[in-house]
Amino acid sequence: MNASTIAKVGFFSFVISSALKGKLKTAGSGFLNFVDKLLESRKARLIAAISACIGLVVALIQLGLWGTSFSK
Repeated sequence: MNASTIAKVGFFSFVISSALKGKLKTAGSGFLNFVDKLLESRKARLIAAISACIGLVVALIQLGLWGTSFSK
């Protein structure tokens, strides 16, 4: 019984430390797991940052256009 408990503690220690380091590998498959892995890439983060910057520029231009239309 003692050996079983020690084995379980060792397993959970491994799982928790791997998860905290971001190194835990799971056997998940399916569309949602594919999307999660896709959005974790650097390319996806770069595209999101560029899109956010473009969105801010467009928003500022729209605010400028609306400001000039209200002053007329």
